[in-house]
Amino acid sequence: MSKTVFGKSSITIDSDIDLIQSFHEIGGPGGPNRILVPIGRIALAMHDQETLDHDGLPDIYLAGETITKSNLRKDSKCQVAGIAEYPGSVSCTITQPLVGISVTDDDRASARFLFHFRTDNPLRLLAREPNWMTENGRERLKNKIIELIATELETIFFNERIQLWSSPDTGETAGELFKQLNNALRAWGLGIDEASPLAIRKYPQQLYSIVGQFKFAERDLLARELETTIVEQTGLEQSDLARIRNISAEKGTGSGLFVIAKEKKDKSKLFAWLESERALTAANFLREIASGNYPAEDVALSEQVVLSAFRNSLLAVGEWRETDWEVADSSLFRQMEMFFKNLSESRA
Repeated sequence: MSKTVFGKSSITIDSDIDLIQSFHEIGGPGGPNRILVPIGRIALAMHDQETLDHDGLPDIYLAGETITKSNLRKDSKCQVAGIAEYPGSVSCTITQPLVGISVTDDDRASARFLFHFRTDNPLRLLAREPNWMTENGRERLKNKIIELIATELETIFFNERIQLWSSPDTGETAGELFKQLNNALRAWGLGIDEASPLAIRKYPQQLYSIVGQFKFAERDLLARELETTIVEQTGLEQSDLARIRNISAEKGTGSGLFVIAKEKKDKSKLFAWLESERALTAANFLREIASGNYPAEDVALSEQVVLSAFRNSLLAVGEWRETDWEVADSSLFRQMEMFFKNLSESRA
């Protein structure tokens, strides 16, 4: 396992890799004269550790093929290395605390990616570690692959951080991540098995409370748009109400109130009104992102996540998949249904 931590974000990599699974000698005293390559392996034949045949081509055999010692190299020692066609799997977990959304340091957004990889070019792979025939060399080769993946993930994360957490679903972002990882692995003679990648993304549950409260508060606000007292109570202007309606029509119910509230310098009346509307979580979120206690890029990330949730309130729907890690849990959706039901009843 390898863990890379930078700032308050972290990348954890868990791997199960078994690259070189067997060694055999053929044509020697008391040894077999031929070997059948088993299913799931690629074999590399070496005469005195020379990996090319007498024609200068890689001496590689696929599953089901038979290897015999070359008659042109009778005096050479012939060894066969059995390399896994699918050497293993890697699980990557990226976590990110979200300003105003995460309740505790452990209450983070998390994205998890799982993929299996295949061996495409054994010679290119083995060239990365001169001592691959030793146990220590094989361990170093495995660690080099993990280090490569960690480096690529850091680069992708820094370049695509907002997209990773704020896109409507993980599909496009995960696809780009796997594409970039595949390109990096290809230079090492490896590749991601296209049928295997899985991705799942989760958010702190408070995200749904924030979004739900802004939605209900905005509906009440616009329903009272013609009341002269609403402007005084909220500290908003009539022009703000018109903008709220327009923004929400484009970006989803609740987004207009959030955007206008975020822009207001004096939010004291708006905070009091939101609390009177039982939107305390929404009010506290606004306070946190306006406090000046956090880096601007972290505040911008939380804002983008919330804005994305207005477009798709159930941001995690479609992302809870049955995977090798876990079976999708519907408890979050039951909690959300209960939250909206209780909020509706409290306003009745």
